[in-house]
Amino acid sequence: MGSKRFSWISLVLSIIALVVGVIALVNRCPTQDLYSHFDYMGVIVGILALLVTALIGAQVGQYVFVDRKIEKIAGKITRIISRKVAAEVAHREAPDLARTAASEAIDVIVSDFSLIMKGQDLLYKAKNEAMFAEYMSAIDNAFEAISVYVQCRNDKMSAPSITDSLDYLSRVCEESKKHGGARVLEGRKHYYESILDKLKQDVTPIKNYLAEAKEMPADTDEKIREEDINSIFKV
Repeated sequence: MGSKRFSWISLVLSIIALVVGVIALVNRCPTQDLYSHFDYMGVIVGILALLVTALIGAQVGQYVFVDRKIEKIAGKITRIISRKVAAEVAHREAPDLARTAASEAIDVIVSDFSLIMKGQDLLYKAKNEAMFAEYMSAIDNAFEAISVYVQCRNDKMSAPSITDSLDYLSRVCEESKKHGGARVLEGRKHYYESILDKLKQDVTPIKNYLAEAKEMPADTDEKIREEDINSIFKV
């Protein structure tokens, strides 16, 4: 701060000295003949014009420099404010986001658990039907159980149930082939194939069964069972 004040004082004193010197020179050596004497008035005017030009240039340069400096500072302030505002918004919204994420996670778990229970119920029906040699209905319910498991959003939760259902479905298909041949309910084969296409597990045996299976009416198993019973009593 002291050096700036000293510089201004020096500049003012220099200007005063220059003005006093010019006045003394004019009084001491006035111009009488512009052609025979040195035209110091022209030199003075030129010097003053040069000084004025320099001052104007300095003002313009200072204006441009200050304007750029202001833009730079304003940009920095804007970025700082933006970061602080973003941090404040994130801080305020973090609990809401956490609650939303937790709520969604709970909804997914509840929904998947409900699907697992529904699939287990369908698989239980399939097992009961297979006990009474109703193989087509058992196959249909086993496929329905797998279709329900596929809807789970948590693969780790549904994968074991899908594997168990596929294993049981393979056994039912083998039993069906032994008692009356490969068969499925009418109009259901394409639906079964679409379910198998969604699975990541190896389903080659079941696909082979569907390839040779015939679509038959729902009472086919009952007729085959009656024929088997009649053949036993005849023997």
